[in-house]
Amino acid sequence: MQRPTALQLALRHDLGTNAPGLGRYPCPIVPRLPPMPATSPRFPPLSALSLFVLLGLLQSLIWIRLAFYLGSQCAWMALVLGVTAALSLRLGGMARGTARMLWAVAFTAIGVAWANWGIVVLQMGATMGVTPQESAVKLGAHLALTLLGLATAPLDYVLLALGLVVAAIAAR
Repeated sequence: MQRPTALQLALRHDLGTNAPGLGRYPCPIVPRLPPMPATSPRFPPLSALSLFVLLGLLQSLIWIRLAFYLGSQCAWMALVLGVTAALSLRLGGMARGTARMLWAVAFTAIGVAWANWGIVVLQMGATMGVTPQESAVKLGAHLALTLLGLATAPLDYVLLALGLVVAAIAAR
C-alpha cells in the first residue's frame, strides 16, 4: 500500500475529511461569486428603431424593385412590412401594449408611403429617361398622388390597409 503524498494529505485536510468527528467543514468551501443575471439583457427600444429602419428600408427597396420588375404595385408587400415592423419592436424589447401597436402601425404607414413614393419615382425616371435621383427632385407631390391614384387598384387599397391591420395585430 502506498503512502499518501503531501498533496493528497493537504487536499484531504482542505476538503474536511480529516476533521475529527465532522467529516466536513460547517460552512461550504465554494467561494462566493457574484450572482449571474437571470436572463441576458434585452435590446433597448432604440435598437428596435434602428433594426426597423434597416429592415424596413431594405424591404422597401425590394418592394420598389419588385414593383418595377413586375410592372404592378405589389401591394401585398405591405403585409410583409407590417409583420417586420411588429417583429422588430417585439425583438427590440418594447413592452407590449397600445404604444407598441401604434408604433408598428406608424412604421408600416411610413414604409408604405416610402415604397409608393419610390415606385412612382422609379417609374417616372424610366419613362423620362432620367435617373431616379433626378426624377425624385422633379416629381411634385400632386403629380405623385395623381399617378398613385391611377396605378392603384381597389385590391391594392385593401392590401395596403390590411398591412396596417396586420402590424397592429402582430404587435399586440
